[in-house]
Amino acid sequence: MADTIKLEVSRYSPETDAAPHFQSFEVPFRRDWVVLDALNYIKDKQDGSLTYRWSCAWASAAVAACWSMASRN
Repeated sequence: MADTIKLEVSRYSPETDAAPHFQSFEVPFRRDWVVLDALNYIKDKQDGSLTYRWSCAWASAAVAACWSMASRN
């Protein structure tokens, strides 16, 4: 089995949730992935209801969501 990491995503739907909460997902660990790749994996393979905003995949505009997952904790 390939290495995986646990990604905790903050979720909130004002129509159904009283407050924001965290949901955990197991995603493959890939040295060349950034957080956006993991979020896309979750949306495509695990939970199609996941919604998020992003503005770049290359971090050229200092986008906070483009951190590398290579330094997993």
